[in-house]
Amino acid sequence: MKFYNLQPQHKQSGFTLVEVSIVLVIIGLIVGGVLVGQDLISAATTRSQISQIESYQVAVNTFKVKYGYLPGDMPEPHASNFGFTPRGQYSGQGDGNGVLEGNFNNTPGGVSWNVFNGGETVVFFVDLSAAKLIDQTFTYGSSTVNYSPITANSTPSINSFFPKAKFSGQNLYAYKMGNDNYFSISNIYNISPGGGGGITISASSFSVNQANNMDKKLDDGLPQSGKVLASTCLSCVSGLCMSYDYLWADPDIWGAISFTTILTPYTSAKAATSTSCYDNGNVAGAVQKYSVGINGGNGINCSLSFKFQ
Repeated sequence: MKFYNLQPQHKQSGFTLVEVSIVLVIIGLIVGGVLVGQDLISAATTRSQISQIESYQVAVNTFKVKYGYLPGDMPEPHASNFGFTPRGQYSGQGDGNGVLEGNFNNTPGGVSWNVFNGGETVVFFVDLSAAKLIDQTFTYGSSTVNYSPITANSTPSINSFFPKAKFSGQNLYAYKMGNDNYFSISNIYNISPGGGGGITISASSFSVNQANNMDKKLDDGLPQSGKVLASTCLSCVSGLCMSYDYLWADPDIWGAISFTTILTPYTSAKAATSTSCYDNGNVAGAVQKYSVGINGGNGINCSLSFKFQ
């Protein structure tokens, strides 16, 4: 006689500790690989951006040696004799004074503002393009024509005047601050004549880490000294920084305007925050340093300007 076990059979299910450990290890490897990949992409973009800045520095110096003037700043009749875009007769339209300016309303009277839609600041890239010293072609830009408004979707657009930076969505442009000339990188939303050639840009372009790394590679690694200067927009509306005349504001022109503080080092104690680009460690008078200790330095809090060399 055979006896049958009529009790239901239950199979054991679930993962063993070994299996769970293997899965966790695999997940960790995937996450680690993604993070490493992101770091590699960021590092490659930073290197590419540094190379672009350096190539433009070389182009400017080559132009100056060959033609005797800065691009955009070359006066008449030299510009026409060399086959470049003709210049106007007023200051900021190609006056050979060694700084990049603009002339909003095409009149005399010392209108030497950083007008980004007319004058030397837009002819700057046209000259470099015509001299075949850069790999992008620019034909728009005039010392005497005022293009308005200029946006990403206008004709001509912002990209018709200013090169695309290596960082996505950013543009490279040149301007004067005091008696020096700088390259800067920002996401430009709009350029309009306003009261003096206004420009609306994103408040910041780089993470604190990116700004810190670029500063270290090109300069002294300090945000408020040397040839690379960092800034944080202190007068913003809905995340946009709106400025007229000098992009980061020159105190010799706009002495009473709040924009003058944008490139001014903190004199009082300033602690690092989630939105700061740099700080003095909450110690008045201490050296300004990048706020890399907050959020891992990943906050998009910085804009950078690179002095002509």
